[in-house]
Amino acid sequence: MTTTQIKIRIPARRLKKVRAILTRAGTDVGSIVNMLFAKIENDEAIPFEMFSSSSEIETRELLANPEFMDTLCKYRAGKLKMIPLRSCAE
Repeated sequence: MTTTQIKIRIPARRLKKVRAILTRAGTDVGSIVNMLFAKIENDEAIPFEMFSSSSEIETRELLANPEFMDTLCKYRAGKLKMIPLRSCAE
């Protein structure tokens, strides 16, 4: 099997912390990166959630909702008008 090297830029403090954690776990950065790449290759997907804030998760859920998307498309096509809402502070 042919191998190649990659370079990445990460904060030095993060690398120091991660190396300590991985050493306690009996592994190293290179092995973990190789395992991550193997998992991505095998699953053809990123093996963890990319969204961390609740607003991002809510947005993704809305975009997956066919009824919401239908309404959004109608609005963008000019078939629906926006109704101004009072702010919650009022």
